[in-house]
Amino acid sequence: MRAIVYVLLAYVLIGIESPLLQKADIAFYAPDIGICIALYVGLNLPTISGMIAVFFVGVLVDGFAMGSPLGTHVEVLLIVFLAARTFSGKVALRTPVPIMLSCVLASLLGSLLFFVLSAIFDRVFDTYSMLFRVMGPNALITAPFGPLVFYVFRRVDDLFSRRRRETLLFR
Repeated sequence: MRAIVYVLLAYVLIGIESPLLQKADIAFYAPDIGICIALYVGLNLPTISGMIAVFFVGVLVDGFAMGSPLGTHVEVLLIVFLAARTFSGKVALRTPVPIMLSCVLASLLGSLLFFVLSAIFDRVFDTYSMLFRVMGPNALITAPFGPLVFYVFRRVDDLFSRRRRETLLFR
């Protein structure tokens, strides 16, 4: 049930983000909300339900993103999810700074994966320099949105749990 709510919440967040970025004419320097969501889901949901949720979040991101082969964001988000799932027992992301650092790393990983997948599957992809030019700024722009996404998703988790979790973030 939480996975379905996560996907619906992702739809709302991405649906709000996409038109605002187009209206402000800053679509190239956009925070990658999908990466933040995949990171949170990878740290908090079991593998199968998390993969299904991240798959649908990737489909949503693919639907809102223009200019990339269909399914690229799905693959990128699933790999980021699996990386987050690998570190889920070893890393505790409770305060904003570690969340921001992990979002920067996940965004850089996602951009590199996007480059590799686009170079392999997109026959007309020729904007390598532009992708590498915006990789760093996109990671830095994504960082402050990580704690916000984590906060919203933790509030959803609190709705599903009878007892309140002990968290240090946004208490």
